[in-house]
Order: sequence, then C-alpha cells, then structure tokens
Amino acid sequence: KVLAILCQRHGHEVKQSEVHGMAKRGGAVFSHVRFGEKVWSPTIPEGEADILVALEWAEGLRWINYLRPTGTFIADCQKIVPPFACRNRGRGAEASYAPQTPEEIIEQVHAGYAIDAMGMAANLGNDKAANTVLLGALSTGPTGQTLRIAAVQGGGPQGTHAIDTPASLVFQRHLEATATIEPGTVDMVLWPENVIDVNYEPFEGSAAHAQIAAEAARLGVPFVVGITEDTPDGNSFYNAQVVVAPDGTIVSRYDKVRRVPFGEYMPMRDLLHALGAPTDLVPRDATPGTTPAVLELPDGTRFACVISWEVFFGGRANEGVERGGEFIVNPTNGSSYTWTVLQSQQVASSRLRAIEQQRWVVQASPTGFSGFISPDGDVYERTSVSEQKVVIREIPMISGRTWYSRIGNIPWVVLAALLLAFTLWRAGTLAGLRPRSSP
Repeated sequence: KVLAILCQRHGHEVKQSEVHGMAKRGGAVFSHVRFGEKVWSPTIPEGEADILVALEWAEGLRWINYLRPTGTFIADCQKIVPPFACRNRGRGAEASYAPQTPEEIIEQVHAGYAIDAMGMAANLGNDKAANTVLLGALSTGPTGQTLRIAAVQGGGPQGTHAIDTPASLVFQRHLEATATIEPGTVDMVLWPENVIDVNYEPFEGSAAHAQIAAEAARLGVPFVVGITEDTPDGNSFYNAQVVVAPDGTIVSRYDKVRRVPFGEYMPMRDLLHALGAPTDLVPRDATPGTTPAVLELPDGTRFACVISWEVFFGGRANEGVERGGEFIVNPTNGSSYTWTVLQSQQVASSRLRAIEQQRWVVQASPTGFSGFISPDGDVYERTSVSEQKVVIREIPMISGRTWYSRIGNIPWVVLAALLLAFTLWRAGTLAGLRPRSSP
C-alpha cells in the first residue's frame, strides 16, 4: 500500500491486486503492484516482474520465476518453516525446507539482496517493522543498468617506500596485468591510487597518458587511473584520480582532499626535523583538492571516489553519492605497510561505506587487497597480498539515498554530547553527595 501511494504521488498510474491469501492461517500472502504511464492490469505475468520483495526466504524462492532476467531480488533471510514441511514428526527430525543459500541465489540473479530484515527491525525495537526495512532496501534499488568493472592489481613487495621504488616499475606491472584483459569483457578499468607518477610535467600529454590511452582504445572502455603530478612551482604535488576515455581525452578528475599525515604531508615539519625525526621520508607535502568526491564516465554515469584512507571518513563517500554516484571506488595504496593489518582495516571500512550508502564498492590496490564489496557488506574476488591479478565483476548501478546518507553522523554526535553532559552532571551530583572530611 505504501509503495502504491508513493507511486501515485509521483504522478504514475498505479494498479494493485488484492492481498491474496489473507484467509489462510499460516499460508502464503502475496500482492502485485504495477505502475507506469499507462497500466492495464494489476497482475504481473510470470517472468516479467522488475522487482520481487519477499518477507520470508522460501517464499522468495517460490516466486523467483516471476522475476525478469534483469530484475532485482530482495528477500528477508528469516526462515519460517510451515507445518506441512515437517513430514517427519520425530524429535530432532529435519524439516523439508529450501536448501538454497542466500549466496547461491544472489549469484544467480541479475541483482539481489538477502537481508536480515527481521533482525534489523528487532534491534530497532519492533520485529514487525521488517517490511519497512525491506522497503528501505527497495528505495535505494538498482537502476537496471550494470557495469563490468576490472580492478587491476599490479603486484609487488610490501613494506616499500615511494622514494625507494622506481615509478616506472610500478607502472609497468600494472600495464602487464592490464594486457591480460580481453576486449569486450569489461566496461571500465580501475587502477589503484598514484601508480602513475609523472615528474616535472602534467599527466595530460605525457608518455604515461599515451600508454593509458592506447590501452583504453584497445579495450574500447574508459580507464580510471591514479596519478601523482607536480604542482606548477614544483614544491608540492597532487594525488588525483582521472578518467581517460577510449579516445584518450581526460573527461573527469578528482584530487584527494583528505591527505594522510606523515604520509602525504608532514605536520610540524621544522620542529620534527629539529628533533631528529626522519622527515625526509616525506620530502614534499601534497596539495589537497577542493572538488567533491565524484567522477563521471563518458556516458554520464557518476560514481563516488574516495582515495585511500578517505574511505575511513563516511562524509567523503556520502559527498559523491549525494551528487549522483551510483557506486563507489576506493583506489588505494598500502604498499608501504608490512603485514595485512592496514589492508584488513581498509576492507572493513569499505564494507561500512557500502552498507551505509547501499552501494557497491570497488577497491583497487597495487599490492593488495583489491576486490568488490556488495551493499550488504559481503566481499567478493578479494586478492591476496603482493600478487598480480585482475578481478572482474558485473555490478548494478544503484540510485537513491539511505537514511544515513541524508542525516550523516548527526544523531551519533548528539548522542555522544548528551552522554558526555550526563556523565559530567552525574559526576558533579555524586561529588556533592560525598561527606566532607572533618578537619
């Protein structure tokens, strides 16, 4: 009913079937909603539904044949086993229930979401609001468009520094990996952060630009690559991600806004140098960008771009989604870190951004980890550290904004402030109740 009213308010013609099955105790209940410029019938033929929303897992599978090949499947993971499924009445007997796992079904459909809607609703105080949770997932649903994205990881050792590693070697590794991609298999290629370092000249018109343009032309798709280039005075540098079209033109650019302290700039450089700190490891400071965290492909598709540790800040990804980003990319470079602690933290942060924004996140790193993160926070095709590999996945474009995207961290900031105020008030009250010691 909510969906039908919403469609009416947006000027669509709407027809809704009656809610079938209400007279059955414990039976299936279903309804059809159709909307558009002109709608003739309230019922949807088998194989033609654009979206299927199920409040119970087995019921979703029961109706999945109604979904069109390019449709979206949204289902609650909760399992309600009906009495007729309990054929063996013995104690501990296994019920006859759908054996397919959410992972298996999501892999089979064009776009799918298996959500613990009842669990989320229960955590919010009322498990009967599970249908509202599913409507929330529907409100930020796929647009019907998809992109096959290749994330390129050139490989190489961990624990290295940029000043000790030839930029040409890093560049060559990524060209070698990219050469394995066959034409017609992808729609976009993503390279990691700052794997192209051009010295004393801008990227546009450089030899590196020509090589990227040649690969873009070979595959016939845009390349989204990370570059480092000097400022005009040579005293600083830019860390940017640019979109190179198949004809070689640079159609979009985002310069990193949140720099890494002690990695891309040296706070209190003079003081630390006087104290003997190795400030020469960061010989120049990066110049921060000033533009929103969004990039655009030649066909007009927009996506949020958070470079490296910007993924730790929810506002950066939200800025791109707010401006029409239909997915998120996180080109990063953790090659200067040993072990996998930082890399694991970054994947965890990408999972948070994916869930907050209900968008796919594509992460690309020169030495790992690279991979894809679904709006549910699941990680796919994650690479290993140091390996050279190209991971490819087709992901749906998603529009709309979540509650978090609209209100951000304001509720948590207010809650923290109230908690701090209560703590201070409580401490003062208790202090006033303590008996004073006699002289």
